[in-house]
Amino acid sequence: MVSQIGTRNGKTSESAMSSTPRLFVIQTSTEEVSVTAMDFEDAVQTWVDGGGLPAEILAVEEHENHSDQTIH
Repeated sequence: MVSQIGTRNGKTSESAMSSTPRLFVIQTSTEEVSVTAMDFEDAVQTWVDGGGLPAEILAVEEHENHSDQTIH
């Protein structure tokens, strides 16, 4: 699994303004990539910037980051 960090491109969606980064898992027939990003658009754009092709996406899972929880 590959991990990437999203980068905003100057645009700020309404959801990104009021939320913390989320984990997006982009699945294709050949790979599963984890992207930490502010929103869906940022996650997909980050993956595309890294060489991904949108037509290859089979599914995208969005997971909320629980920054207020302590993991022991």
